[in-house]
Amino acid sequence: MKDGKFSMGVIGLNGRGKYFCSEDVSELQNSYLTCVCDIIPERVEETLKKVGGDVTGYTDVDAFLQHLISMT
Repeated sequence: MKDGKFSMGVIGLNGRGKYFCSEDVSELQNSYLTCVCDIIPERVEETLKKVGGDVTGYTDVDAFLQHLISMT
């Protein structure tokens, strides 16, 4: 939690994950996007360009989960 907001991440950046990250995630009132993960590096890179900010990208789900755990 940071500034009273929950950190969240998205696993899978095709389909629903891609749609979610294409929305304006900055408008989420009680949470913020901290990291994204997909096994295809190009999807991670594309998503990071779209969302910008301090979002971290991963292709390794264990590293992704460790990042989220460290945010609590």
